[in-house]
Amino acid sequence: MLPIKNQIINIIIRLIGRPLIYLWCRTLRVRWIKKDLVSGLRERYGSVIFAFWHNRLFFMAFAYRQIQDGHNVVVMVSRSKDGEYVHTLLDSFGYETVRGSTSRGGKEAAGRFARLVSSGYDGCIAPDGPRGPRYKAQPGTIMLARLTGRPILPLTFLTKRHIQLKSWDGFYVPLPFSRGVLIFGEPVIVKKEDDEEQRRRKMCELEEKLLALNREAEELLYGKNLSAK
Repeated sequence: MLPIKNQIINIIIRLIGRPLIYLWCRTLRVRWIKKDLVSGLRERYGSVIFAFWHNRLFFMAFAYRQIQDGHNVVVMVSRSKDGEYVHTLLDSFGYETVRGSTSRGGKEAAGRFARLVSSGYDGCIAPDGPRGPRYKAQPGTIMLARLTGRPILPLTFLTKRHIQLKSWDGFYVPLPFSRGVLIFGEPVIVKKEDDEEQRRRKMCELEEKLLALNREAEELLYGKNLSAK
């Protein structure tokens, strides 16, 4: 059982987390780019695995409602204390969560995640989570795509005005009424017959596409690539 302090925080998150995020995100002026990729992949594969960097989580719970289109979603969440808070928030949105990571409960969590995605759920995962390093894709996302036969759809989100927390991932919090973009990239397809070297290349491909999306978002909002600094 969680300590009393953590239980109180969870209660607060469950009571005000969802309405606060809805109100906050509705003030943002977000341009969606290549949104049609979602429906096209769903028509072909039935469901998709959305992949985004860990520090872009803030807007994603709200954003999925805009593309849900009757689909359920399962999100991979770590078993850490912070993961418990994320689980509570996502549960308040009505999303399914699977608790696990490469260091804790990974095999069991991967199995349940794969079963749900194979049954028609969309999946959501942060390839560099839950501990990083920041912007370094880990093998788990590729493994899940191979198990399910579903495409990985990389995406990113950025607002022109935001604060960046001093956490390992440099977590982004968009400032209200800011202009932003949400960009989808071309999918990464992992085949069941892919060998270890091919899976490693797909992991690098996913990482490169996510980094390229970050650069594209910065170019659109600032007219320059801030990541190059």
